[in-house]
Amino acid sequence: MERGFALIDDDLRVEHEIPVFDDPGVRMNEGACDATGRLFCGSMAYDAREGGGRLYRLDPDLSVHVALEGVSIPNGLVWTDAGRTALHADTLAGEVRAYDYDPSNGRVGASRVFVRIDEESGAPDGLALDAEGGLWVALWGGGAVHRYDVRGRLDQTRPVRIRFQ
Repeated sequence: MERGFALIDDDLRVEHEIPVFDDPGVRMNEGACDATGRLFCGSMAYDAREGGGRLYRLDPDLSVHVALEGVSIPNGLVWTDAGRTALHADTLAGEVRAYDYDPSNGRVGASRVFVRIDEESGAPDGLALDAEGGLWVALWGGGAVHRYDVRGRLDQTRPVRIRFQ
């Protein structure tokens, strides 16, 4: 959905639409679910302007809430520490932020920079956690995936090459 959420059936037909905003200059970008089934999805401006997006939360009762304001290009969302910390990439800002997270109510709290990516390396996009708690960050425009340890220190770089045929 470009401007909201949708529930689909087993045949991928839309059963129910949940509009979130009507700004034609903004679209939904990427989302993820927390351990309780809340769906978070970030929006971004088509012109990719700084601070032009938000992170929305869709609760199981289908109510929608703004979880974060002022994000630019929201990507990659994962939870650590038994769901008490959310890691979220803002591609335009070139950083992954760690947010205090309350799994009992889905509220996002105070944040800090967990990883800052220099422009020459690319921009943080998708995120994944491994079994040791390491954070893998796909670098848009960087041709690589970085792994950061639990303290946010780069400990692996894997080049990625895509061949089109």
